[in-house]
Amino acid sequence: MRAEAAHSAARQALEVARGPLADAERRAQRLDTEARTLAKLLHVDAKMLWPPALDHVSVDKGYEAALGAALGDDLEAPIDPSAPMRWAGAAIDANDPALPDGVHALADHVKAPQQLARRLAQIGVIERDQAARLLPLLTLVALPLFVVGMFVGLSGVAVLAAGVVAVPALRQSGFDDAAMAAFIAVMATAGMIAPPMNVPAMLIADGVNMPWTNTSRTLLALALPLAAAALVWFTVWQGPTKPRGEPTQASVAACLRGFAPLLLIVAIWIAVRLFPTVLIDPASPLILVIGGLAALPMLPKGELRKVVMATFTGTPLLLAAVLVTVGILVQIMTLTGVRGWLVISTMSLTVPWNYVSLAVGMPLLGGALTAMSVSDVIGVPAAFSFIGQDMIINVAALSAIASLAEFVPPTAIAAALSCYVVGGGSIGQVIRRAWPPMTVLLVVALLMLIFARQLTGILT
Repeated sequence: MRAEAAHSAARQALEVARGPLADAERRAQRLDTEARTLAKLLHVDAKMLWPPALDHVSVDKGYEAALGAALGDDLEAPIDPSAPMRWAGAAIDANDPALPDGVHALADHVKAPQQLARRLAQIGVIERDQAARLLPLLTLVALPLFVVGMFVGLSGVAVLAAGVVAVPALRQSGFDDAAMAAFIAVMATAGMIAPPMNVPAMLIADGVNMPWTNTSRTLLALALPLAAAALVWFTVWQGPTKPRGEPTQASVAACLRGFAPLLLIVAIWIAVRLFPTVLIDPASPLILVIGGLAALPMLPKGELRKVVMATFTGTPLLLAAVLVTVGILVQIMTLTGVRGWLVISTMSLTVPWNYVSLAVGMPLLGGALTAMSVSDVIGVPAAFSFIGQDMIINVAALSAIASLAEFVPPTAIAAALSCYVVGGGSIGQVIRRAWPPMTVLLVVALLMLIFARQLTGILT
């Protein structure tokens, strides 16, 4: 007994002694980090043979953050021609594209070696009041995309229906093709997530036998942050890069004609919901057909054949083939037991790996199966795995995570159709421009799942 008491006392003394030791080690590590950082900044390392370009740069007050955001680690590269990696430089070309109206070159505020001149001349700086003027325009352009997405519940349909209205305004404002496609895809996806439709969420709700009621607040809590993040992102960080065009009477008239079928579609949707006992709901596909037929008389002479050919060839036809293939793949997964294995694996994961697997697995698998199919295959068992919390929150959050698949190849439906509508850009370029607002959506959806119990009663 005496030996056990002594052993216990020794262990307690050791635990007490470990605290100061850990504190001392943390302080030493912090001081070592500071010393290495200062050595890097002051270039006291004897091996620093080629000073970085940053040593030869001076910046006007207030533009330091702009320079850092634009060039970042590239400023660490030297300009010495003997350095293995360096700024080689290029002469400013008179044919270089001009910056948009109201945007001035960062070169006006930075004194730097000639090797950086062309790069700095092509980096635009926009004042806050300019961004404030661009934001209302983007909001107006985003509205049809968001509204159509709300009522059709599919981002691809919203892109095809309302994207053609957004393209002229965005192009007139100076956005390049990839930025236009990314903006259209993100806003259409935000509308898809919003109530009242949200097809991925409805598929999950049907799979868990949840009535499709009282979902509006939860879905808006996901859709509105995405839309707001996209507006800020494309206003401040992915703004216009081309000279602003001057609208002509013909372009304005064409834009107004394009709004007419869209207004007809929205009017039908609103009317059948305001008077459900008087009007028969023809369902979304037929409503879209009516809107398309209403647009035919507005086409210029000789354009009908081009429109029909563009509708039934190219990207839409390829995506239709992809969707047929996806349906076959889901049936094969069901018959071979792969779908059952995915269901069991999804429901058996524990915290925190269940959140990690959903954040990574649903978009990646959805890239192969589409957002709708992954909602059915993974979303339903995932919702059951959170059976102890509000099912409305589960369904809404999981549908938002599934919607990330709209940007994941090989299907990437929203991204691919946006490039098709714009007539330029690639899926990779769209992803690079769209990932920040979509990351906001992922974070909000995960937080909604994690804190579902606390949010019950607030969002439902």
